Order: sequence, then structure tokens, then C-alpha cells
Amino acid sequence: MKPNRMIYNSTVSRHSTLTIDLEIVARAGFDGYEVAPGKLRDFLAAGFTEDELAARLGSVNVPGVGFIKDIERDIQQDPALQAEAREVFDLAR
Repeated sequence: MKPNRMIYNSTVSRHSTLTIDLEIVARAGFDGYEVAPGKLRDFLAAGFTEDELAARLGSVNVPGVGFIKDIERDIQQDPALQAEAREVFDLAR
């Protein structure tokens, strides 16, 4: 692995699409892309499949998929947080 990799974080362009972000990553020569779960959700909600998402990401290094707000809460006592965590984990696959 290359030391000091430059990773593009999707919050920098939070109002753009996944496709535009991937174009920025490619053109600017970033070493990876940390994507917010919302961008993955939006891509799938637009009618694309998970296979198309995987193809769009291609060989892009994705070291992280956003975060889960307030994860420090007691996840065992919060069904909504459990559901959000499951969704983000599924998206990260």
C-alpha cells in the first residue's frame, strides 16, 4: 500500500452525485474515495442495481463508507440505530 494516500471524501461535494464524485476522483488522481451512505442510497434509488453500483465503482479504492451518527448510543436499546447500522453495513458490502 502506498504511504500517505490521498482519499477524496464525498462530503467535500455533498451536493453532487456519485458519478460526478467518481469523475473528480479519476481526473484529480486521488488514491481512493470515502463515500457517504446517502450517495450510495441516491444512486440505487435512481434505479441502478447493486451490480451497476459495483461496476461504477470499478477498481476505485473505497476505504470507508461514511459514518453512523451517534453510534456511541446504546445500539442494543435503539432499533432505529440498529436499522441504520445494518443499512450502512449492507451498502458497504
